[in-house]
Amino acid sequence: MIASLTPDHPVPAIAAVTPPSGASRPRLTFLGTGYLGATYAICFAELGYEVIGFDVDADKIAKLSAGEVPFHEPGLDELLKRSLPLGQDGVRHPV
Repeated sequence: MIASLTPDHPVPAIAAVTPPSGASRPRLTFLGTGYLGATYAICFAELGYEVIGFDVDADKIAKLSAGEVPFHEPGLDELLKRSLPLGQDGVRHPV
């Protein structure tokens, strides 16, 4: 059923998302790292999920691994850079 949004039926409150952690941290796999796949993967990584992406285009994978989004989406580059794992040398590295 789809509820209408009227003064009698206001928009429900959005609850804060608690990122998963520890052994229960789920891994999400994305087949394709185009506009939708990469965007979803980066956003889920920002929420604390472990993500892995597969693509037939090696150039896309290389760019994403280097912290570059291969298309224009404001702010997504910064989210991607924050999501890359931190290595022992203090530098973020691709998985």
